[in-house]
Amino acid sequence: MKHYTIYAFIILSFIHLSVTPLNGQDVYTRLKYKYNDGIITEAEYSQKIKSLYLTLLEGNYRAEPGEKAIKCLFGIRAEAVGYMNRLEKTALAAVEQRPVTQTFYVTPEGHFKIHYDTTGVHAVQVEYLLEKSVPDWIYHTGKAYERGWSLLIDSLGYDTPPIDPVDGNEVDVYIQELSGTGDYGSTFWEQNKTSYIVMDDDFAESLYFSQDLDGMRVTAVHEFFHVVQLGYALPLFGTGWYYELASTWFEDVGYDEINDYIQYIGTYYRQADRPLYDVFGGYEVAIWGKFLEESYSAPVMRKVWEQMEENLPEVALDIVLNSTNSEVDGMKAAFGKFALWNWFTGSRSRAGVFFEEAILYPELTAATDSTLSDVAIIAPLIGLNQLAFRIHRFEPTRSSAM
Repeated sequence: MKHYTIYAFIILSFIHLSVTPLNGQDVYTRLKYKYNDGIITEAEYSQKIKSLYLTLLEGNYRAEPGEKAIKCLFGIRAEAVGYMNRLEKTALAAVEQRPVTQTFYVTPEGHFKIHYDTTGVHAVQVEYLLEKSVPDWIYHTGKAYERGWSLLIDSLGYDTPPIDPVDGNEVDVYIQELSGTGDYGSTFWEQNKTSYIVMDDDFAESLYFSQDLDGMRVTAVHEFFHVVQLGYALPLFGTGWYYELASTWFEDVGYDEINDYIQYIGTYYRQADRPLYDVFGGYEVAIWGKFLEESYSAPVMRKVWEQMEENLPEVALDIVLNSTNSEVDGMKAAFGKFALWNWFTGSRSRAGVFFEEAILYPELTAATDSTLSDVAIIAPLIGLNQLAFRIHRFEPTRSSAM
C-alpha cells in the first residue's frame, strides 16, 4: 500500500480577494462587504451605516427571510458615531434614551438591576414555576448576568466596571422586545465609561440562532463583557471589531455547551484572506479569542485589555504576545500558528490537538489543491494584507530522476 503525505503551505501576512455570498448574513455584514468590495464608496457607506443604526435603534428594521440576527449593536454604534458630526451626535443623544419599564429585580448578589414589564409589547413570560418572587425568565436572566460577573471579575481578574449612579449602583439591564431591531442585545456607553444594557425579552424569533434561555444566556455574558471592556477603553473609530470579538469569545467561556459563536466561523473561513479587522464585525473572528485562550491562556485576553487604553487592538495584542512567551515572536508568529490551527477542523480535527471544539467547526477550502513535483518551482504568492492567511495544499510526487 502506498502512503502519501499531504503538505499544507500556509501563506500569511502580518503587517481582497474573493467576494463572499451575501445571502444568509446579517444586514450589517452585507453592508460592510459592499463597502470593502468597492460596490459603494466610503461616503455612501458612512451615510448608510448611520441610517442603518438609527433604523435599528428605533425598532423599524424588518429582517429578510433567512437573514441572521445581529449579535449586538455595540460595534455598529461605534462605527456610526465615528462618522457623525457634532449636530448628528446631539440628535442621536435625544433618541438614545433608557427604556422606561414597569418594575425591576435586583439580583441577590447586588450587582445587577433587571428592568422589565409584565404586560404590553415588552412583557416577559409571566411564569413562577421556580416559586420565586419574580418571573422565571427574570430570575434566570439575573443568574446569567451574575455568572458573567463571577467569571470575569472573581475568576479571571478583570477590573470591576464603572457603575453609573442612575437608579442605584447596580449594572442596569433593560428587557425589551427587539424583533424590530434584529439583534440579540446591545450595550450603550455614556459619559465616564458608564453604560447600560438592553436585551431581547424572549429570543423566540426564528432569526436567533440560539433561542429561548440559550439565547438569553450567551447574550447576558456577551453584553456584560462590553460593560467591563468600557472600563478599560472607550471604542475608537475602527476598533469595534475587537470589542465584539472578545465578547463573542466570552460567550463560550460562560456557556461552553451553547456554542452560538460557531454560526459565524464559516463566514470567516470564506474570507480568511482578508484581515481580521477588515469586513468582519467581530463575531466572525471570535475564533481568534478561542485560539489565544487554548494556545496560551484565558488571562492573555485580559492583558490585552490592559493595553487597550493607549494602543489599537493589533498593537496591544503584539505587546502582550511578545511578553507572554519568550519563544513567541509577538503577533506575527502567533498568527501563523493560528492559521495552521484553522486547517485542522471538522473531519481533519485531532482530539486533544488544536481547537478543543474543532470537530464542530466547518472546514477551510484550500486556495490550491493539487500535486507538486519535487522539481517544480512555486511562483511567489502575493496579495495578502495584515492579519490574513491563505492555505495552499499539495500532494508531493517523486520525479523520475529520484
